[in-house]
Amino acid sequence: GTGYLRVDSYATPPAYAIKNSQTSMTLRLPDLDKVTESKIGTTMKLRVIALPDDTIMLALAAKGADINFPPFGKLKLDPGTMLIFGIKKATSGLDGIATFDVPIPNNTQLLGVMVHWQALNTITVSKRPLLTNVLITTITN
Repeated sequence: GTGYLRVDSYATPPAYAIKNSQTSMTLRLPDLDKVTESKIGTTMKLRVIALPDDTIMLALAAKGADINFPPFGKLKLDPGTMLIFGIKKATSGLDGIATFDVPIPNNTQLLGVMVHWQALNTITVSKRPLLTNVLITTITN
């Protein structure tokens, strides 16, 4: 029959050999992605998918890095330019989702500016906080 198989993984996704015609997606939790574009004069939305009820801390930096940060993973933000943007609790239910609204001023001097983003699930039901992937946004018109 036709259907979906969902496997929620934490840290390292499991590998399965499944033959079907559907496109599969693997997501390592927690995961950071961009919901809307980063255009001047708008509000960009960033989303962290994590375990339900996790507390998520979102940070940004002007530059990237690649620093081992045990036991949390790799810090991909430059500590010298890093700032905490906000903290939110992920939703309850099947998926834990925390959405962050990032207002971008209507200022053309911001065009082309790159911002590096990364999140950490600071309080987690798994008792194992992890850093997300890095997301790099460029402000456009």
